[in-house]
Amino acid sequence: MKKSGIVFWLAVGIVILFWSGTWYLIPKLYKESTGLGAGTFGDMFGGVNALFSGLAFVGLIYTILLQRRELARQEEASKDQAEDLKRQKELLQFQFVLAHVKELIAIKNKKIGNLNVVIKSNEYGVNDVRCSGMAVITELVRKNYSSDTTYNPPLKQWMDSFFYILQYTIDSELEVKYKNLIIDFIFHEVSWSEVQVLYGMNKDNGHNLMLLNQFGLQNKTK
Repeated sequence: MKKSGIVFWLAVGIVILFWSGTWYLIPKLYKESTGLGAGTFGDMFGGVNALFSGLAFVGLIYTILLQRRELARQEEASKDQAEDLKRQKELLQFQFVLAHVKELIAIKNKKIGNLNVVIKSNEYGVNDVRCSGMAVITELVRKNYSSDTTYNPPLKQWMDSFFYILQYTIDSELEVKYKNLIIDFIFHEVSWSEVQVLYGMNKDNGHNLMLLNQFGLQNKTK
């Protein structure tokens, strides 16, 4: 704005200087000896029109410059507003996904609470252990997943619900930084025993192992 003002007043000064020069130059160019002196003197007042025309032209150019500057400011403001809206949309989407993941984790934990499994020690049923809730997970870890519980419906439902949470997070349209926050949240919400069982019972399932590793859960097996 300051630079435009300097240019404007400089242009005005040049126009006024040029107009003032006509008062000196016209009498010099048209002398009385030529018989044109009186008419020439009248022509000097025509320079007033030139003055105002010049000033109007300068004003027009100055107005155009101001409009260009204002349009540039508006464009920059529009970009900032669009960026703010994008960030708000991403944040709302993150909050929605996080809330849904929390609900899914609550469902997963409820499925753990509903577990009621007989973990066999051998084919004769000696030392079989009936467990419920989180004790099922703990006992599976203790027995190194050797008991055949693969086809136990409640246990399968628990595993399926957990892998659904992982897949849901991966498939969400969140930005990477927000997706990583969800991944960190899940990492801290799953227990060490759960991770041990999930790895042990999915060692032949490449897709599930990939999901577990993608969430860094292999670090909880150490």
